[in-house]
Amino acid sequence: MKKKYLFTLAFIIGVSFLVFHQVQAGETLTVCASGCDYTTISAAVDAASDDENDPDTISVQAGTYDEAITIQKRVIIIGSSAEEVIVTNDSDHVFYIDSDGAST
Repeated sequence: MKKKYLFTLAFIIGVSFLVFHQVQAGETLTVCASGCDYTTISAAVDAASDDENDPDTISVQAGTYDEAITIQKRVIIIGSSAEEVIVTNDSDHVFYIDSDGAST
């Protein structure tokens, strides 16, 4: 009975942590052709905070973006969809990630 009680208590604490734990998030910067914070992804990345513990989120709206983007800080980039957001350029890469602990 005691083992069942401890398991139930541990389960409740674990679920509570998952439900109530909030991930820190910085500002949300928007990118689109007009009416957003920025018109290029690069400008939004440059403007994003350098705070490693509270990264900004860059929300990229539908459109074609012709640019090479260098990322040297912790940011979260979210596109509206793979079909609607196209990033292209004439160089050998579109995104160049140069940051410790970076992942894609």
